[in-house]
Amino acid sequence: MSRSLLQGRFFGSQCDRAPRAAVSAAVPFDGPILGARALEARYGSVRVLHGVDVEVNRGEIVTLLGSNGVGKTTFIQTVMGMVTQSGGAILYEGEDIRRLSPEARVLKGLAICPEGRRIFANMTVEDNLRVGAGFHRQAEFETNRARVYELFPKLKTLSVNAAGYLSGGEQQQLAVGRALMSEPKLLLMDEPSLGLAPKIVQTIFELIGVLREQGVTILLVEQNVRQALRIADRGYVLRNGRVVLAGTAEELAAEGHLETAYLGIGKD
Repeated sequence: MSRSLLQGRFFGSQCDRAPRAAVSAAVPFDGPILGARALEARYGSVRVLHGVDVEVNRGEIVTLLGSNGVGKTTFIQTVMGMVTQSGGAILYEGEDIRRLSPEARVLKGLAICPEGRRIFANMTVEDNLRVGAGFHRQAEFETNRARVYELFPKLKTLSVNAAGYLSGGEQQQLAVGRALMSEPKLLLMDEPSLGLAPKIVQTIFELIGVLREQGVTILLVEQNVRQALRIADRGYVLRNGRVVLAGTAEELAAEGHLETAYLGIGKD
């Protein structure tokens, strides 16, 4: 699927985004949409995040890179309130959201597309989308559902099917669509290309670019380093729960930098 086709489907006459523009214009805060300050998180007595500083500006795609088990998913889940932070601060549009529940964070404009899809296998495609819409979005459910089906036409043909019978690529489309049902301002995407065929991977990354142009800010966790840096504005590399490298996508892609950060060569 070409980028232009995705843009046409997302920005067509049925998919005008004036309501989102109006909301964005009403927000007085002009600083970073997300700021993690010395963020710490732990599972029991095991500390996973050690004073992580990450900043995401409105309209950016920022990627979190690093090998498995370094804290990338924990960071995403802590931002969403799914893992309790044990130190530091999470600022969303300048507000400390430490005491907010995951549901309250969704209401403010955060959404997550989790690793492994996490769709509800025994529910239909449409019911999965309804869950993503939440009770606060039921009035707009049909409009947002139509937008998702424009992006992912296959989901419309499978709307009454149990989600567990979808292919891996179709389930990933459903996971993204479900997240979009709440009309997020900041979308947290955790390994969206994991386990997908190359053709579907390309479509997912084209979609990420389209979402950014539509006004959605994206924090992307991705093992496909080349693809992530190709589409991102900036990135951070985590190792052992700490940020060991940060910079523009071009800087991070420079020969030797990522190898140093991933393998732990030199100083932190």
